[in-house]
Amino acid sequence: MLYLHHSNSLNRLTSILLQQLLSHDSDVLALEQILVQNPGMKRWLQQQISRVSGIAANLSFPLPSRFIWDVFLSQFDDLQDLSAYDGEVLRWQIMGLLGKHRDAEPLQILQAYMQQDESGLARFQLAEKMAGLYDQYLVYRPDMIGNWEQGKTGNSASEAWQAYLWKLIRQQIPQPHRAELIQRLIRHIGADKADFSKLPKRLYVFAISAMSPLYMQVLAALGQHIEVHIFNLNPCEHYWGDIQSKKEQLRHAVLEAGENELLASLGKQGRDFIDQFYDSSFEYQDNPQFESIQADSLLHRLQQDVLQLSIDTQDVESKDD
Repeated sequence: MLYLHHSNSLNRLTSILLQQLLSHDSDVLALEQILVQNPGMKRWLQQQISRVSGIAANLSFPLPSRFIWDVFLSQFDDLQDLSAYDGEVLRWQIMGLLGKHRDAEPLQILQAYMQQDESGLARFQLAEKMAGLYDQYLVYRPDMIGNWEQGKTGNSASEAWQAYLWKLIRQQIPQPHRAELIQRLIRHIGADKADFSKLPKRLYVFAISAMSPLYMQVLAALGQHIEVHIFNLNPCEHYWGDIQSKKEQLRHAVLEAGENELLASLGKQGRDFIDQFYDSSFEYQDNPQFESIQADSLLHRLQQDVLQLSIDTQDVESKDD
């Protein structure tokens, strides 16, 4: 089952996580997996856990991409530890392809850049940039990648040469990429073929501000068989998936008053992440744990307005020194 714990307080989320970790009467040597967004959050959580329990041991803090790949490795025997589409591998493949096919018509757009590259440094930098970009496409824009592989490209010149280069990559690397493996894994789990003895009994996803819909599909599929606890740092206790910044409103030729502009302009990434739960068929248990804010300063007044999705038009007299 998916469990969604959301709060405007990181300390409150940490407290709930600690309750979960300490409440299970499981093997003391069992490894608990906590997905985090960066190493900084890992170190902070380790400190908080050790302060309360006296020790932070048998805890793994993988990034989402690493965890997903480890799940692939546990379920499929035809994969290697390092994906051929990993940035450190793919950049060298792209660098070779850029040199071999530099005169190809779709890559003529790069000629001015490539002709000044006597040492090969610019070609390497471009290859490294494209490797990272393709990795993001596979996770966040798999539909576009699928269209490219079916021979469908957009009308823009920038997309045409990227699609052509991707075609060359696929010819050289026939192994399935991450987007294909995710769909394979979801079908594998749905057909009751997954070996859950190789997966953790519980999974915690802590304070990740944004996650690919593909990764969320994997978590939802796993949540049908194991506990998946998602701890979401949410500044607003009301639904705010439909608010838009002024820039977005002008883009759609609609200007509405009454939106909290601070939340609308700064919270788009978090809004899209939270909206995945409302716009999908995910089954989850909701555990809102919001804390009220005493509006005794300008900062707290702003935080309270965001929390309540309101706009305070009164003059605020700050009590800060």
